[in-house]
Amino acid sequence: MNNKIEIQYQRNFDTLLFDSIEMLFRSLDRKTDFDFGQTLARSSMINSILMLELVANICIETLDLDRSIFNEIDKLSVLARISHGV
Repeated sequence: MNNKIEIQYQRNFDTLLFDSIEMLFRSLDRKTDFDFGQTLARSSMINSILMLELVANICIETLDLDRSIFNEIDKLSVLARISHGV
């Protein structure tokens, strides 16, 4: 029996990156309402954090680990998962 885990992630890194940048620029636009600008700025930061999570998941996915080891590494922090993948 194959004990390898096969997980695939939707690799939408570029979408998150471009959305983050677009929301940041729109939040800085003087024509944007202040409250809406603050919402866009927060959304930009959240997308940036999600990008780190995405990179961490891709890093550990590429290691081709056994299921038990994968599950242990997947519980680690984002930076710890990235360091395991690099």
